[in-house]
Amino acid sequence: MRGCPQAGCAHRRHRRHKNHGKEKGLAEHTIALGPGFCAGRDVDTVVETGRGHNLGRLIYEGYSSKDLDHGNGTVGENPNIEHLVFAPADGHVEMLRTISLMVKQGEVIGQLHVKDGEAVEIKATIDGVLRGAIYDGSKVEAGQKIADIHPTMGQEECYTISDKARCIGGSVLEAVMAWESEKPKHRFFGH
Repeated sequence: MRGCPQAGCAHRRHRRHKNHGKEKGLAEHTIALGPGFCAGRDVDTVVETGRGHNLGRLIYEGYSSKDLDHGNGTVGENPNIEHLVFAPADGHVEMLRTISLMVKQGEVIGQLHVKDGEAVEIKATIDGVLRGAIYDGSKVEAGQKIADIHPTMGQEECYTISDKARCIGGSVLEAVMAWESEKPKHRFFGH
């Protein structure tokens, strides 16, 4: 999702949090974000992406939390997901609104092109600023998060890095630096 480092049932959200063929052998050092990856088996390091005291924690063995952002107040203080927009079916997304635009509940913000050329309207779930949206033309599965609307955020905040993204980015840098410091050093001596 753009604008975030993100209506459907909560249990459908977690369907996307799984390993889709990523493995340690893909690179010299592999880092995964969030649930669905096993550190030490699938990848070298997993970064916790669930809000709370463990946000950004580096995991070298095992999994991150399964309930990413659920029940932990993703907008404001109350645990809710009504600010998220989910794909109602499999298809290709055509976004009609861009990040930072103010939207009203029920307003059409995009279309989902499904098989046989049919287009399904994608509507805003609440009033607010569109702070995240999947790339136009993206192929999605039913239940996949495709947009994020914030009820109180200022439009200018859509162009700055969030506290969560900054924390996760710093953790990825920490994982890379730790890996670099453990690599054997090659010394080259001149003639």
